[in-house]
Amino acid sequence: MDPSTGRLSPLPNMVNPKKWPAFVTTENKIFVFSDGMVLDSPGVYSSEVYEAASGRWSPLSPMIEERRLCAAVSIGNSRVLVTGGIGRNQVYLRSTELLTQLSGEGGGGEKWQWRPFSPMNEEHGGDLPAAYLQGRVYVVGSIYYIFPIPWRWNTKLGQTKKIWKDSTYVLLTTIKLK
Repeated sequence: MDPSTGRLSPLPNMVNPKKWPAFVTTENKIFVFSDGMVLDSPGVYSSEVYEAASGRWSPLSPMIEERRLCAAVSIGNSRVLVTGGIGRNQVYLRSTELLTQLSGEGGGGEKWQWRPFSPMNEEHGGDLPAAYLQGRVYVVGSIYYIFPIPWRWNTKLGQTKKIWKDSTYVLLTTIKLK
């Protein structure tokens, strides 16, 4: 939306469709992280950035660890921290990755690089709220689902269980801005 006119304008389509994406914005960019799973089709793990200056989406290089249902936090205008999520084989993740902007000219996803970062205290996956506040990243709570058959409710056998973990604030790390 253009605040001066109140007019809504659609963005162009992303390079790959996403299901349950995590996203974060900076002043002039939108980052989207997830897999491209559509119903029962295999996932295409991908990340993309939309840059207002070019008006287009560009693919980012693959994350170090494939993940979906993760959290993303903008740190300044040139870094994004992606935390937790669910990896291959339905494994909940403690790992984090820092997306940093490379110096120099370039466009789209080519000017961004993934770097491993400090892991969280515990695994976190699902719809993760996260925030950057006073130099620290906070990831709030976690929800674990245990399914006898991945992504299917097995109600005939009555074996489906939900386990709810405490919703607590977890201090991840401190990142100082220059």
